[in-house]
Amino acid sequence: IDVEVDYGRAVRLITSSANRGFLDAISKLADMYWNGIGIERNYPLSIHWQELFAWKLSLKYQEDTSQSNAIELMHSLLELGNNHYALGNVYNAWNVYEQLYEVANRAKKEETTTEIEWFLAVSQERLNNWKIEIYNAPDDAIWDYKQRIKNLEALYEKQHTNKSIFELVACYQRLGDTQYAAKEIDDALNAYEQSLKKYHQIDLK
Repeated sequence: IDVEVDYGRAVRLITSSANRGFLDAISKLADMYWNGIGIERNYPLSIHWQELFAWKLSLKYQEDTSQSNAIELMHSLLELGNNHYALGNVYNAWNVYEQLYEVANRAKKEETTTEIEWFLAVSQERLNNWKIEIYNAPDDAIWDYKQRIKNLEALYEKQHTNKSIFELVACYQRLGDTQYAAKEIDDALNAYEQSLKKYHQIDLK
C-alpha cells in the first residue's frame, strides 16, 4: 500500500521540536537538511543543527561521563568533522577533530573498549596525517586507497571480523579526505557515506 507522506507537516513538527531542544528532532532535522529529505538540501542549516546536536551531547556528557554518552558524543563529532571537511570548512573540521580526540582520550581513561580505541585512533590520524594527501599526490593516493578498499572488501567477504571492518571504515574516510583534496566533492561525500555504512556493520557486543 502506497502511503503519501506529508513532508511539509513533518518538517514543521520536527523543526518545532528541534527548537524546543529535543535531541532526536535536532538530529533528524540536521539529517533532513543534509540529505534533502522532504526539504530542500541546505548544508549550512544542516551544519547549524549538527553543531547544536554535538553541543547538547557535550553538555550531557559533562553531567554524566558514562561510556554510552561518550560514544554518542564521539559519533556526532566525527560526523560533524567529516561534513565540515567535505564542505571545505577545514579550520572548523580541525577544531571538531581536536574535540573528538579529547573526548576519546578522556573516555579511554574511564574505561577502554574497542570502539573508544577506534575513535581515538581515527582522531589521532586525522590530526596528524590528513594534510599529507592534500598537498602531495592526491591522484596516486586515491588509486591506492581504492585498491586497498577492494582488497579489504574481498577479505571481509571471506572473514567477517571487526578488524577488517575497522580498516574499511578508515580507508573509506581517508579516500573521502583525499578525493576532497582533489576537488572530487561528490565522490568524497559518497566515500564518507560508505564509511558510515561500514561502521554500522561492526559487532559491538
